[in-house]
Amino acid sequence: MTNSSLRDSLQHLFGPAYLDRENQLPFVVGYLFLAAFTVEKISPKTEEDVGDRSRIFREAAEILDREIASV
Repeated sequence: MTNSSLRDSLQHLFGPAYLDRENQLPFVVGYLFLAAFTVEKISPKTEEDVGDRSRIFREAAEILDREIASV
């Protein structure tokens, strides 16, 4: 996974302007939790929705693991 694929997933859920400035990067964590908990209240819960939320967390974890390993 790449940072751009995670960005694409979050933009799909929250719209193209969910993060429009670099100083908003700390909010990514909040968007991840919103993806996990709020989206299910907005739309009917389906297996696809659950899979999408899980996929976003897996993508974020893979990116974080790579960043930590590179230090």
